[in-house]
Amino acid sequence: CYSEVLCETLSQQAFCLIQLEDYNEALFCLDTILHFKADHGKAKLRKAKVYALTGDLAAAKKLLGEARPHCKSNDPELWEVDHM
Repeated sequence: CYSEVLCETLSQQAFCLIQLEDYNEALFCLDTILHFKADHGKAKLRKAKVYALTGDLAAAKKLLGEARPHCKSNDPELWEVDHM
C-alpha cells in the first residue's frame, strides 16, 4: 500500500518536472517508480516522453510500446507521446 502511494506521488512529481523541463530529476522519479513497480504504465509513458523530448526517439518508441498495454486507450498523454 505504501509503495502505491509513493509511486503515484512520484508520478505526479515527474509530470511537474517534465513541464519544468527538469528531465534528469523527472527520470530519477520515474526510475524509482519502475524499481518498485516495473509495469507502471504512467511511469513508462512519462519516461518515453522525456526520451522523446530529449531526442532519443528509439528509446521513446520502445518504452511507448511497453507502456501502451498498461494505459487507457483514451489517455491524452499516450496520444501526445505517440505523436511526437
